Amino acid sequence: MDFRASGNMTQKNILTGLYLRRMLLCGFILFLSVPTCIAKDSRELEANGSNNISAFMQDTTPHYKLRMTPNISPAQPPRHIVKWVIKNIYFDLGRSNIRPDAAAELDKLAALLKQHPVTKIEIWGYTDSRGSSQYNLILSRRRAEAAKNYLVEKGISADRLSVKWYGETHLVNRCADGVNCTEADHQLNRRVEFKVLNG
Repeated sequence: MDFRASGNMTQKNILTGLYLRRMLLCGFILFLSVPTCIAKDSRELEANGSNNISAFMQDTTPHYKLRMTPNISPAQPPRHIVKWVIKNIYFDLGRSNIRPDAAAELDKLAALLKQHPVTKIEIWGYTDSRGSSQYNLILSRRRAEAAKNYLVEKGISADRLSVKWYGETHLVNRCADGVNCTEADHQLNRRVEFKVLNG
């Protein structure tokens, strides 16, 4: 083992009366008990009561005891996490065309995807409960694909966009078949949602 060290400093522990020599060795801070005659010119510093001792080694010389403490670097700051805020887009009854309010949200999503070129997303299409189940399944697919096509036109690679469609099977409220609901309630179900697959 290479016992060359740097940053040597001798301290007196006022609690025990022992002199300790602080040394930096192979990534460890070493505290070496030394005889009083060796430490007579050292500075006296208050002991900090540190308990982070990882190992003890006994030297063959009776006057010396080697105490090793890891030289631990400060904790690294957490990796920056991108928070994605993507709003649903909505559709008119029986339609799959992108409305102006939906286009505004898709433009924001396209800008985010350009800033994070490896991120992929899923696009989920839904309908309200009016119409047959089979018709609504087809309509929800058209809505999801309309959103995907819009993003592709804005320069996002189609390989980063996948679509799924669910028809009327995932309503966000009580407006199922036979339930009397307002148009505003039905509107909440005629939507496309987005899921970020990787950040």
